[in-house]
Parts: sequence; structure tokens; C-alpha cells
Amino acid sequence: MSAGRVQGRVALITGAAQGIGAATVRRFAAEGATVIAADIDDDAGTALAAELRARDLPVHYRHLDIASEAEWIAATAWATATFGGLDILVNNAGIALVKPIADTTLEEFRRVQRINVEGVFLGIKHGAAAMRERARRHPAGGAIVNLSSVLGMRGLPDNIAYGTSKGAVRQMTKCAAIEFAERGDNIRVNSVHPAITATPMVAAELEEWSASATLGTTDVSATRSAFAARLPLKRLGTPEDIAAMVLFVASDECAFTTGAEFAADGGRLAA
Repeated sequence: MSAGRVQGRVALITGAAQGIGAATVRRFAAEGATVIAADIDDDAGTALAAELRARDLPVHYRHLDIASEAEWIAATAWATATFGGLDILVNNAGIALVKPIADTTLEEFRRVQRINVEGVFLGIKHGAAAMRERARRHPAGGAIVNLSSVLGMRGLPDNIAYGTSKGAVRQMTKCAAIEFAERGDNIRVNSVHPAITATPMVAAELEEWSASATLGTTDVSATRSAFAARLPLKRLGTPEDIAAMVLFVASDECAFTTGAEFAADGGRLAA
């Protein structure tokens, strides 16, 4: 693939300190974007930004708790004051919870929704406000990419809180896409739906699935193999696999697409 697919664009990526977020920061920076890497893990986020700036890539770390509206307002105001606004927002940050329904507390359920649903809502609301002026001047407009999941489209035991949150992200994407299009904002909104991906968060999930024998085994390696076996491609995704899809959806190559779902799932939804 050619370089410069997001050349000159300003992108804010949440959950940027590790996993899919970090891979997306690296890919966007390599493709010419000025990247705001946002996370609550200040040590890892600062280290990532410093590493990439040492390679002359314009990456800036910003602390951002996505569940805090005040922090969204501050982050987008800073982006506007520093870079003139945003062109791209990647709502990647989120948490998982693997528990049977009977063992899931109301507070646990609400916490997942607060971060995964309210955090994305706040990102769409304040991110769009920071990109409207720039989007109306750019032929391809602005782009918001929301990370949902295959579990936003199909069920899995012990995942009622997470699956519900990712289904909500899918629907928020469609509502925002139509609203922004009909109001002439020139901001596209699409969702990316990964299957299980080899990230630190998924490693923790595999341990939880093993502990609860969700796939009939308490062995972590066997659980991982069982998940891989469910995918037609017979392997877990990598953060780089998902980052490549996010890059395409955010780029001008996808300028005629909004409100759509992009599966990066090894064939899981087709099986």
C-alpha cells in the first residue's frame, strides 16, 4: 500500500497506549497523519508518542478518560487550539467483562456501558464539533470510526454487558451517520467489527473465559485454540490487521461510505 493515505490529516485515537489503539497510532503516523494518541495509561502513552517522535513522526500524547465529558471537552479544545481541529476520530477505547448473567452485578453492567457506550457517544458529540469546520472545507470530509465487535452483531455466553455495549456502538454509528449526512456536516461515521484479536485485553479475557470454562475447558491455551478454530481463517486477528481496516475506513478511499459495518473477523460473521 502506498504511503500518505491520511497525509496532512489530524487524527485523535482513543485507547492508544496498547493493542489495536497503539497499532492504529503507528499506522496513521506512518501514513502521514498528525496523531493525538489518547489514553488513561500515561506512562505507556507517553512512551509510544516519544518513540514515534524520535522517528520524526508527529504523534502527541493526551490523557483522556473517555467516560468524562469534561476531559473530552478539554481534549477537543486543545486539538482545535493546537492543530485547528480534527479530521479523523477513532473511538477505540473500551473495556470487557466476561461473566455469566447471574453473576454480573448491576454496577458491573453499568460500568461497561458507561465506558463503552457513553464514552463513544461523548467522542462522537465532541469529536464532530471539533471537525465540522474542517470537514466542510475538505472534499472527503471528516471521518469517525467506531470500534464495535462481532459481539455487537451476534451473541456469546458470559458477555451480556460487553455484547450489549458493542451493539449500542453499532447503532450509534448508524444514527450519527444519517444525522451528519442530512445536516450537511460532511462527516462520515462507520464501525469496524473485529473478532477476537491478540491484544493485552483479550489475553485477560481468555483467562476469564478459561476460569469460567466458557468453551468447555479451563486451560488458557486450549481456550485460545478453541476461539481460533471458530474462525474460518483459523487464527486470531492481530492489532495490525484491525489497524489496516481502520486506516481504510478513515481514509479518502472510503469517502462515499457512511453508516456501514466493516468486519475484520477472519470470516466469523460469514460462518
